Amino acid sequence: MTTSLTGVTYTPTCTACPVQLDGHADGVPFYYRYRFGWLTVGFGGEPVDAPEWEYSARIGGPWDGSMTDDEVEEWLAAAVEARRAHVAAQGGRL
Repeated sequence: MTTSLTGVTYTPTCTACPVQLDGHADGVPFYYRYRFGWLTVGFGGEPVDAPEWEYSARIGGPWDGSMTDDEVEEWLAAAVEARRAHVAAQGGRL
């Protein structure tokens, strides 16, 4: 999928609710999911079930699970930037 985010590629894996993406950010696999108003993005390891690092945010109501493409990009950028800041704070290591 085309994205404006440097170092990020992804493929939508669900076209309905919930929003789900598989991708890579800076060479690290990630899994993005938005369901029941919660966004979680797992990075590294087994990103679906056992990520090395996870970003989560309550961004909608209890029944929300869909996003526009622009919203996906906005929240994916927030998750990637949060992970990059975490890695930098750890001296370049997770």
